[in-house]
Amino acid sequence: MDIFLTRTLAGLVPADEAAKQSVKRWKIGETLKCSVRKPRCYKNHKHYFALLNLTFENQDRYTSFEHFRKAVQIAAGHVDELITIEGELVLLPKSIAYDALDEMEFSKVFGETMTVCAKILGDLDLDELRVEVERYAA
Repeated sequence: MDIFLTRTLAGLVPADEAAKQSVKRWKIGETLKCSVRKPRCYKNHKHYFALLNLTFENQDRYTSFEHFRKAVQIAAGHVDELITIEGELVLLPKSIAYDALDEMEFSKVFGETMTVCAKILGDLDLDELRVEVERYAA
Protein backbone atom coordinates (compact mmCIF):
# COMPACT_ATOMS: atom_id res chain seq x y z
CA MET A 1 0.00 0.00 0.00
CA ASP A 2 1.29 3.46 -0.88
CA ILE A 3 0.16 6.53 1.03
CA PHE A 4 1.45 10.10 1.12
CA LEU A 5 2.73 11.47 4.43
CA THR A 6 3.87 14.94 5.45
CA ARG A 7 6.65 15.50 7.94
CA THR A 8 5.65 17.80 10.81
CA LEU A 9 7.21 18.63 14.18
CA ALA A 10 5.01 15.87 15.62
CA GLY A 11 6.24 13.28 13.09
CA LEU A 12 4.74 11.92 9.89
CA VAL A 13 1.04 12.61 9.36
CA PRO A 14 -1.33 11.61 6.52
CA ALA A 15 -1.03 14.09 3.64
CA ASP A 16 -4.48 13.60 2.13
CA GLU A 17 -7.89 12.06 2.77
CA ALA A 18 -6.96 8.70 1.24
CA ALA A 19 -3.96 8.47 3.56
CA LYS A 20 -6.10 9.43 6.57
CA GLN A 21 -8.53 6.62 5.79
CA SER A 22 -5.68 4.13 5.37
CA VAL A 23 -4.10 5.09 8.70
CA LYS A 24 -7.44 4.53 10.50
CA ARG A 25 -7.12 0.81 9.74
CA TRP A 26 -4.19 0.47 12.12
CA LYS A 27 -4.45 0.37 15.90
CA ILE A 28 -2.97 3.19 17.97
CA GLY A 29 0.56 2.20 18.96
CA GLU A 30 0.82 -0.48 16.27
CA THR A 31 4.28 -0.70 14.70
CA LEU A 32 4.49 -0.78 10.92
CA LYS A 33 7.37 -1.41 8.55
CA CYS A 34 7.51 1.27 5.83
CA SER A 35 9.60 2.08 2.80
CA VAL A 36 9.79 5.84 2.51
CA ARG A 37 10.40 7.61 -0.80
CA LYS A 38 10.17 11.27 -1.59
CA PRO A 39 8.06 11.40 -4.77
CA ARG A 40 9.68 12.90 -7.79
CA CYS A 41 8.82 16.44 -8.77
CA TYR A 42 6.98 16.49 -12.09
CA LYS A 43 8.61 19.81 -13.01
CA ASN A 44 12.07 18.24 -12.70
CA HIS A 45 10.95 15.24 -14.75
CA LYS A 46 9.73 17.63 -17.45
CA HIS A 47 13.03 19.55 -17.36
CA TYR A 48 14.99 16.31 -17.69
CA PHE A 49 13.25 15.46 -20.94
CA ALA A 50 13.51 19.06 -22.13
CA LEU A 51 17.27 18.80 -21.57
CA LEU A 52 17.47 15.57 -23.55
CA ASN A 53 15.30 16.87 -26.39
CA LEU A 54 17.18 20.17 -26.62
CA THR A 55 20.51 18.36 -26.73
CA PHE A 56 19.28 15.74 -29.20
CA GLU A 57 18.11 18.46 -31.59
CA ASN A 58 21.56 20.10 -31.47
CA GLN A 59 23.77 17.08 -32.13
CA ASP A 60 24.55 15.08 -35.27
CA ARG A 61 25.70 11.65 -34.09
CA TYR A 62 22.33 10.01 -33.28
CA THR A 63 19.23 9.78 -35.45
CA SER A 64 17.24 7.83 -32.86
CA PHE A 65 16.18 9.70 -29.71
CA GLU A 66 16.01 6.42 -27.75
CA HIS A 67 19.59 5.50 -28.69
CA PHE A 68 20.71 9.03 -27.82
CA ARG A 69 18.91 8.93 -24.46
CA LYS A 70 20.51 5.60 -23.56
CA ALA A 71 23.98 6.80 -24.62
CA VAL A 72 23.59 9.88 -22.41
CA GLN A 73 22.45 7.74 -19.47
CA ILE A 74 25.51 5.52 -19.88
CA ALA A 75 27.82 8.57 -20.08
CA ALA A 76 26.13 9.97 -16.95
CA GLY A 77 26.83 6.71 -15.09
CA HIS A 78 23.20 5.74 -14.57
CA VAL A 79 23.87 2.10 -15.43
CA ASP A 80 23.80 -1.51 -14.40
CA GLU A 81 26.93 -3.52 -15.13
CA LEU A 82 26.55 -6.89 -16.84
CA ILE A 83 29.31 -9.41 -17.39
CA THR A 84 28.66 -11.41 -20.56
CA ILE A 85 29.32 -15.11 -20.82
CA GLU A 86 32.57 -14.20 -22.61
CA GLY A 87 33.59 -12.09 -19.58
CA GLU A 88 33.04 -8.74 -21.29
CA LEU A 89 31.66 -5.84 -19.25
CA VAL A 90 28.53 -4.29 -20.78
CA LEU A 91 26.89 -1.15 -19.40
CA LEU A 92 23.09 -1.14 -19.49
CA PRO A 93 21.19 2.10 -18.86
CA LYS A 94 18.97 1.94 -15.78
CA SER A 95 15.34 2.98 -15.85
CA ILE A 96 14.47 6.63 -15.31
CA ALA A 97 10.77 5.83 -15.05
CA TYR A 98 8.85 8.10 -12.72
CA ASP A 99 8.41 5.31 -10.16
CA ALA A 100 11.97 3.96 -10.51
CA LEU A 101 13.75 6.89 -8.83
CA ASP A 102 12.84 9.09 -5.91
CA GLU A 103 13.60 12.83 -6.05
CA MET A 104 17.01 12.54 -4.38
CA GLU A 105 18.20 9.80 -6.75
CA PHE A 106 16.73 11.63 -9.72
CA SER A 107 18.47 14.90 -8.77
CA LYS A 108 21.83 13.14 -8.90
CA VAL A 109 21.06 11.60 -12.31
CA PHE A 110 19.76 14.96 -13.58
CA GLY A 111 22.95 16.74 -12.49
CA GLU A 112 25.18 14.18 -14.20
CA THR A 113 23.00 14.34 -17.32
CA MET A 114 23.34 18.15 -17.37
CA THR A 115 27.13 17.75 -17.35
CA VAL A 116 27.07 15.23 -20.21
CA CYS A 117 24.69 17.37 -22.30
CA ALA A 118 26.78 20.51 -21.67
CA LYS A 119 29.80 18.67 -23.10
CA ILE A 120 27.82 17.49 -26.12
CA LEU A 121 26.76 21.09 -26.73
CA GLY A 122 30.34 22.31 -26.94
CA ASP A 123 31.17 22.62 -23.24
CA LEU A 124 28.27 24.97 -22.63
CA ASP A 125 28.25 26.63 -19.21
CA LEU A 126 25.89 24.73 -16.87
CA ASP A 127 24.09 27.91 -15.79
CA GLU A 128 23.50 28.86 -19.43
CA LEU A 129 22.22 25.37 -20.12
CA ARG A 130 19.81 25.56 -17.16
CA VAL A 131 18.38 28.80 -18.57
CA GLU A 132 17.94 27.21 -22.00
CA VAL A 133 16.28 24.13 -20.52
CA GLU A 134 13.85 26.32 -18.53
CA ARG A 135 12.97 28.21 -21.70
CA TYR A 136 12.64 24.99 -23.74
CA ALA A 137 10.44 23.33 -21.10
CA ALA A 138 8.04 26.27 -20.85
